[in-house]
Formats: sequence, C-alpha cells, structure tokens
Amino acid sequence: MTDYEAIAHAYRESKRLPIKQYSEEFTFFQVLGSVRGLAVLDVACGDGYYTRAIKRQGAARVIGVDSSPTMITLAQREEEAHPLGIASVVGEAETMDVLGVFDLITAAYLLVHATSRDQLAAMCQAVVKQLRLGGRFVALTINPQLVPAPLLCIEHYRSGVTVQGPLREGAPLDVTMLTASGPLHLRNYYWSRDTYESVLHQAGFDKIVWHAMQVSAEGFETYGSAYWQDYLTHPHIVVLDAQRRVMCQT
Repeated sequence: MTDYEAIAHAYRESKRLPIKQYSEEFTFFQVLGSVRGLAVLDVACGDGYYTRAIKRQGAARVIGVDSSPTMITLAQREEEAHPLGIASVVGEAETMDVLGVFDLITAAYLLVHATSRDQLAAMCQAVVKQLRLGGRFVALTINPQLVPAPLLCIEHYRSGVTVQGPLREGAPLDVTMLTASGPLHLRNYYWSRDTYESVLHQAGFDKIVWHAMQVSAEGFETYGSAYWQDYLTHPHIVVLDAQRRVMCQT
C-alpha cells in the first residue's frame, strides 16, 4: 500500500506532468460537464486539487474526504490561505460517515486502491449511500484494457504503469511518475471492466460509461500530435461514469 504521508510533496508536483495537465484534468472535466449549483463529494481528495477545481467551476457545496491525515492537512491549509468554502475530512472510503446527499461524487484514483473484490464493492456501496437517486459517480481509474508501459514510454511521458507477472484480477500495479523531486512510485491494483461493472451494478448503479482520454488543444500546441500518439492509443487511465439507479429493479 502506498504511504501518502511520505510522498505528499511529490504527489502535489505530479499534477504538473504533461499527462496530468493536458489530458487527465481536461478529460475529467469534459466528462463532468457543468457542476454549477451541485452538491459534490470528492472521495480520495488528496490535497484537494480537484476538490478546489470543482468548487471554482461553480459547485454550490463541496466536501473532500481522504484517508491520509497529511493530505487533509494540506487541503485545509490551502483552504485557509485561499478560502473557497470547502470542508475536508479524514475518512476511509469504504467506511466513511454519511456526509449528506450529493448530486455528484468524484473519485480520482480511489478504486485502484482496492486490494480485493470485497473492498472494491464496499467502496462502491459507501459511495452510493451518499448519492441522490439519479446522481452521478465519476472516477479516474486505471484502464481495464491496460497495456503495461515499457520504461522508455514512462520516460517519454514521465508517467506510466508496469506490472509484475500476468495481468489478473487484483494484480498489483506499479505506477511511476517522474516529478521535479524525483521518481514517485505508487502501488495500485488492477480490476477488469467486468468486475468494475459487476460491483457497481450490485451497489445500485446503472448507465455505466467508459470515457477514453482526450488531450486539450493546449496540449497538442505545446507538445505536438506525434508526442501524444502512443498515449492516446494505449492510455493507462480512463474515466468511469456511473449513475445511481432511479428505480429499484424487480
């Protein structure tokens, strides 16, 4: 399991990597669409990067929750320095308190921390309890159609995923990001599309959509189209969009 207490500074730096700036964030907000006036819960909020971005886009009420006290402290310090009216609380995703009824729940790299199918299911069940009927759950996660990256590819994009052994359910994944402070290594876990969709359906979600990564116009202008070709062909991340079921199935 990744020790986020020890890597907090480098983790913040990783937001400046090309893939983060010009693809991940761009695609995430393209999928979210307008958040104006919505109540939003950001699970696995980290230092509050996306939490604050969502609030700046006009969300009415935003709360961030993360299991790392260090990350929550960073989020709270940022809120104190530049107030937006965001609350940040410490909590494990699968056992967090019900913090309200939300229109939208976001989760950047939450589901990748599940080490078992039961834990993955518990995360989805905890999320649905906080979501209004018809509300959306939008998550950045590892691409179920992952093609592990060779070292040269990681050096090219300064980010990538490698795996030891066969790609199977629950297989540990090594995420590497080359930040200004040096290499940042995270431990994630692989789950197939069938497993994701199965636990989401069981929790009470439907209308599950997988969104391919995009690159912003600024990203193409800055690095050129050839730079992004391999990444867009085999992205290691993807955006998952699920809606809470409006009516019970019979």
